[in-house]
Amino acid sequence: MNNTKPPPAEPPSATSGQIRNAFEALTLAPIDRRLIDVQMLSPAELKWLNDYHARVNREVRPHLTDNATTLWLDEATAEL
Repeated sequence: MNNTKPPPAEPPSATSGQIRNAFEALTLAPIDRRLIDVQMLSPAELKWLNDYHARVNREVRPHLTDNATTLWLDEATAEL
């Protein structure tokens, strides 16, 4: 389960004139690489996943205090 909250509503899109909704991640954890078939991902999906993992690493790593966990996080969030 991904704990998400909707961000504030954006102004209407210049192209569609409609308000677009999206979700913001409330928790940051690597997605288990063993469950991902990279061949099935579109380029946009792969970019999203790599960007998400980079964010997880950037925001979580400074809070880690032991080398083993830091190494695990680096491996779990490496680009696919």
